[in-house]
Amino acid sequence: MIIKRCDKHGETQAWIIGIILAIVIGGLILFFASNAFSKVEGVINKADLDIGLISQKCDIQIDISKGEAYCAEKIPIGESNNYITCPYAKKKFGVTTERDMPECDIDEGAKAVCRKLLAEDSTIKPEKIYVNEKPCYKAGGTIGKDHWGINRGSFCDGNAIACDKLSLSNDPQKAKNECESQKGCEYKESKCVGTVTACITFDESPECESQKGCSWIEV
Repeated sequence: MIIKRCDKHGETQAWIIGIILAIVIGGLILFFASNAFSKVEGVINKADLDIGLISQKCDIQIDISKGEAYCAEKIPIGESNNYITCPYAKKKFGVTTERDMPECDIDEGAKAVCRKLLAEDSTIKPEKIYVNEKPCYKAGGTIGKDHWGINRGSFCDGNAIACDKLSLSNDPQKAKNECESQKGCEYKESKCVGTVTACITFDESPECESQKGCSWIEV
């Protein structure tokens, strides 16, 4: 008769190793799945950003049209259709610039970027474009909370003339009217100052056409 010995110690070790491997593999699957999900949802991790490069880009945008581009221009993140604006980068990720940052409406800037991107590429779907970590459009979602509410349509294009670049009358009253007819500008001490409102932030044709340097584009 042959008697077989049961190596309980060996079986226990194998069981423990199996559990450890299962935990490690499960953790890796969860890690990669969560990363894939964050990319799909447009979530941005600060650790993945080149803060110095973004700061340089924002400085350049401040110089363009006296801040117009800074408020409503896109900065691509990674290789997907994921973008942020400089005001959002400042608020969310603490990006700083050497020049003074103009005051901007972050939400309006995001909407402006969405309009521009949809106009530039007629094939891309608005729900696939993320600006400031939200899609341009999401059916059934709440505007402002879940998405920016920007689907395809006409838009205002161009480069609004900066306040200090406007050609003004020599007559003070006329100069004041001419200056302040440009949204974002005001007349102070015989000078036209302020941060001109970007063309692409206008939702309607009349507002767009009244802003010098802007034109309404039918899509």
